[in-house]
This record gives sequence, structure tokens and C-alpha cells, in this order.
Amino acid sequence: SSGINAEYGLDAMTTNMSYYKQVKLINYMRYQISALICPLCNTPNLANVSEHLRVAQHSATLQHDKYNDDRYLFPALDNDYLLCCLVDGGATRRRCASYPRTS
Repeated sequence: SSGINAEYGLDAMTTNMSYYKQVKLINYMRYQISALICPLCNTPNLANVSEHLRVAQHSATLQHDKYNDDRYLFPALDNDYLLCCLVDGGATRRRCASYPRTS
């Protein structure tokens, strides 16, 4: 499973979630992390968001209203491989083993 998926528990958060909600959630998290803000508790100016998330061990999931904005339909990363692995919530989940290699 990809890094963000495993690290932030996206499998649990996206179960039975529509494709577009999953896209918004992932892009919201990516935008927040790139701005050095915790996507779960909104703590700003973090030197290392991954370390903060590991130490804080947030148990709450994101409320839909936090990321329910059409601006999050636009990818935070160019050619985001994780977005290519999404399927609609009720469908059989496709797994992406790893990111494709780049030269």
C-alpha cells in the first residue's frame, strides 16, 4: 500500500466512501501536509507532520465538512498515483502495491 495510505490510515477512513469524497480527502490531506499543518488537528507550523501524526496518534477521523470543497477535486500532486488506485466505496477495492519507478 502506498505511504500516505498506510501512514495515515486512509483505508479505514475511505471504506464505503464515494470516489469523489476519497479524492477530496486525499487532496485535502496532501495540501495540509505540504503547508506543514496537521490535517487532523490543524496544528500549524509543524517541522515534521509525519512525526507529529505518529506521536499524537490521532484516533478521530476527519469530518466531511473539513474537506468538502471542490478545490480538493484538483490534485495536490502531479500524476498522483494514489488517486489512480481509488475505486467507488461499494466496489471491490483495488490495491496499488507500490509507486511506479521513475527514471
